[in-house]
Amino acid sequence: SSDLENLLESISYYDFSDWKVYQSIVAITSALVFEDFIVEQEVASGNGRCDIMIEPINKKDFGFIIEVKSIIYKTSAQRLNQRAKGCIKQIESEQYASKLFKKGIKTVFVFGIAFNKRNVAVETKTIQK
Repeated sequence: SSDLENLLESISYYDFSDWKVYQSIVAITSALVFEDFIVEQEVASGNGRCDIMIEPINKKDFGFIIEVKSIIYKTSAQRLNQRAKGCIKQIESEQYASKLFKKGIKTVFVFGIAFNKRNVAVETKTIQK
């Protein structure tokens, strides 16, 4: 289990009314961790809107894109992992990194996060321009 998974598991879906609040908590946490970055939610990029985009102020640094999905019914760890992988596929197919690439950022780390109550799965990938 990674540090990110441990952090996300400490934030319970039970504590909030919907996934949007969970997404906001992830965005706020990102803003606190990444001081030299601009953190935005629901950013229009490529062919859609990514949940969270973290843009470096110094364009020589790398960017981040985070897609969050919830599963409201009881599910397995395997299904959570599949959903997190689906987030990565969505980021790629909708070309969410294109906005960062147009700004001169060459490397984008993408995170797919799927959760169900206190269970969470995180998938990661690096996308190069």
